[in-house]
Amino acid sequence: MALPELIAPALVSAAVTAVLAPLLFFLLKKRDERKRRQFDLRYAEYKKCLQVLEEIAVVARVDLKRSCTGIVESALKDVLADPDPSRDYSVRVEQRLAALGTQLRESFGRVTSGLHGLGLICSDELQRLISEFVNLQRELVEESISVIADASISNPSPSVTGALNERARRADALFGLILEQMRSELDVRGAARPEG
Repeated sequence: MALPELIAPALVSAAVTAVLAPLLFFLLKKRDERKRRQFDLRYAEYKKCLQVLEEIAVVARVDLKRSCTGIVESALKDVLADPDPSRDYSVRVEQRLAALGTQLRESFGRVTSGLHGLGLICSDELQRLISEFVNLQRELVEESISVIADASISNPSPSVTGALNERARRADALFGLILEQMRSELDVRGAARPEG
């Protein structure tokens, strides 16, 4: 075999490697950067979503007894401070309780509006879990408002408190499932977020 016959394939191989290696490196780097941007976007949106879900839970788990007791105490102070016995303070109590219910609904609506962007980047399964969580929390808020409206806060029936507690337990379990689904979609099961 002649020397030119040996050199020609080696030169072709070197030329192909010289062109393909940088191109392959460039393409791999671009793919990694795109994955990193997608991860960062999802991570930021999921973090925001978790904060919103925690705020929703706080709104849904308002301390009814304390809220209503505060309203009644305020009305009693008004009664004791006002020498005019002809005023109907029960109307004031009812109005304040109704205002509390309205405030709960408005707070819940305002907080849930923070979830709109999530549907663009999350899976159908995660969206389903979050919707179920929000619906459970909405039921808790509505049930709390109905308890306020019935003015049975001092001694709510065991069926009402049992239903509220069951919904709260289900919501806590759903929150755990949502975290697991987010970790799965971010591919960070129990691992810390990669530095970069």
